[in-house]
Amino acid sequence: MRRQRWFLAIGMVVALSSTADAALRHRYSFTSDASDSVGGANGTVVDPGAATAVFAGGKLDLSANAGNGSNNIVEDAFVDLPNGIVTAATNGGTAGQLTVEIWAQSAENRNWAALFSAGTSNGGEGVSPGGNNADYIQVIPQNGQNGRIRTTTHRLGVGAEGLVDFGSAMSTAQTTHVVSIFDQSGGLPGTVSLYVDGSFIGSNPIAAGLNIGAMTDNNNWLGRSQWPDSLFDGWYDEVRIYDHALSANEVTANFRGGPDAVVPEPASLALAAGGLAAVAASRRRQSTK
Repeated sequence: MRRQRWFLAIGMVVALSSTADAALRHRYSFTSDASDSVGGANGTVVDPGAATAVFAGGKLDLSANAGNGSNNIVEDAFVDLPNGIVTAATNGGTAGQLTVEIWAQSAENRNWAALFSAGTSNGGEGVSPGGNNADYIQVIPQNGQNGRIRTTTHRLGVGAEGLVDFGSAMSTAQTTHVVSIFDQSGGLPGTVSLYVDGSFIGSNPIAAGLNIGAMTDNNNWLGRSQWPDSLFDGWYDEVRIYDHALSANEVTANFRGGPDAVVPEPASLALAAGGLAAVAASRRRQSTK
């Protein structure tokens, strides 16, 4: 019986640790490449023609991009992430929740260039002819309507997008922390929320009918849009994808910690501590018998 209690306690710690590790699904730090240090879903830098992308100072430098359209890439560069990682994250952890966290800086803001885009286009995988008949989510450093940072959600055939705008375009002078949270855990449509530099900007309903966990995500890109807009022109410091919705406190802590530090989540720490306490208690009970 004592041995059973011991193995049960150890199992609790292992299970709790696995839950904590699963919260952050993908981490791209760009120290020397676009590898994923957490989930192994390594990105591929697509850089046709003369070399444009550079890894320097712990960042991916795409500031040499010169305005190539996303459907006519001759010289500029972007990052292609593996198919399926966004829907997998949405369906894992807390089902229906997804957080995309990015530290980046614009060199030149070009209307509708996408900092992050996931989903598919009208033409399917690998092309960007447009997205009016496709499902996708995007983070835009400068949208073409009011010139502001935008996180948006789009459902095929539905004109109205579900979106949140910041008060200005992304900075060309310093790194900006942009966190987009998608929450459909309570059912559709759910909400899309935006934080910039640790501050909550707003929350709105996700585009009617869009189910992020069920969409086709064969175009998961950093720097390229589902539409034929320009590629992103600037620097990526860090990109993280979580399988749950970060809390306001977690967003603030990550902003303060910066791109080089992963701040442990309070809930995960509490769970792990509880598991260790169970092990210790079991050991104490055994020693008294």
